[in-house]
Amino acid sequence: MDTKHQNALPITTDNSSIGSVGVAIVDLCVSRMGHHFSERPKHDYGIDGIIGIVAATGGKRHVTGREVAVQIKHGRDVVHRTYDGFTLYAAPSTGNYWLSHALPVIVVYVDPDTGTCHWAPVTSETLRPTGKGYALQILRTSNLASDGAALIEVGGPAGRKRAPEGIRPLMLVFDETSG
Repeated sequence: MDTKHQNALPITTDNSSIGSVGVAIVDLCVSRMGHHFSERPKHDYGIDGIIGIVAATGGKRHVTGREVAVQIKHGRDVVHRTYDGFTLYAAPSTGNYWLSHALPVIVVYVDPDTGTCHWAPVTSETLRPTGKGYALQILRTSNLASDGAALIEVGGPAGRKRAPEGIRPLMLVFDETSG
């Protein structure tokens, strides 16, 4: 082996590890709440995973089909600390993506000092336009682990329709001769 290349190895950054820890903490928090978390393994454009809402009724847990998309932030430098919480700044493309997403979107900030999952829903009312993009205020008092009812509310009512009212699903005619 060429001695010049013998010690050459790929380089990683702290951001990669920090992000993975944040995702793991949110996964654990959501699982402890009794819901399901699925990480998006690749092509993350502002959504790190999906929370599947589970309803507990009559001693049974029912998977509801309701889902919430989640963007996870973890680390000291990813938010601006304020008196009453944290402000996350997002590029215009990210904010627009969240606002136009088919699922309701929340942002979870995992505080590295406490491990607490602070969160806020992304709506046209909560995502404030700035000169350079958007800002989202995440209250210090928010705690995903204890805000289960609020998370279920963000997921929408049971039986919600995926398509807006008045839009009919695309139906294709099946031809037995051509398959």
